[in-house]
Amino acid sequence: MKLNCKPGDLAIVVSGENVGKLVDVLHEHPVYGHGCWTVIPHSDATASFGNAKAGEKVGCDDFKLRPIRPNDGEDETLTWAGKPQKEVA
Repeated sequence: MKLNCKPGDLAIVVSGENVGKLVDVLHEHPVYGHGCWTVIPHSDATASFGNAKAGEKVGCDDFKLRPIRPNDGEDETLTWAGKPQKEVA
């Protein structure tokens, strides 16, 4: 099965209750395995991302994610969602 994401990707949720939320893709989920990633929701993801808050690791199915990667043209997702900003402590 070809996956949408790979470790290190910034991705946007395109299916399910968290549509539009941004996540960092870390690695294959240790329990659910192939087709499911361990991700960290960005600060735009509140408690509505399951029970997770920004910075907490959660599992997310690959089919629910679309990676945001640099290419020759502008990514249309960044046009409507905006580029994520790191929080300064």
